Amino acid sequence: MESYLLKSGACLAILYLFYKLFLEKENMHVFKRWYLLGGLMLSLVIPLITFTTYITATNNGTVTIANFEDARETSFLELYLPTLLWTIYIIGVLLFAIRFIIN
Repeated sequence: MESYLLKSGACLAILYLFYKLFLEKENMHVFKRWYLLGGLMLSLVIPLITFTTYITATNNGTVTIANFEDARETSFLELYLPTLLWTIYIIGVLLFAIRFIIN
């Protein structure tokens, strides 16, 4: 889920940057409206696209034994990135809720 949100956010940032650089000063309001709506839909769909490649396995008559426990180590980001993202999200929600209540 976190990777989907990051990919979607990156797509939104790229499309918005293109809008700011090239389309913001144009007078084609209908086109700009459709571009922004289409960009939002694209940023939701693009992270769902996966490309698969198939590799044919060849067996040369050798037997390999792998120790799967040592094969993959978890990195710092894999362990703490979800917690960090949720913490930033909750802090943002609390700050805006406090601001809303004060106003």
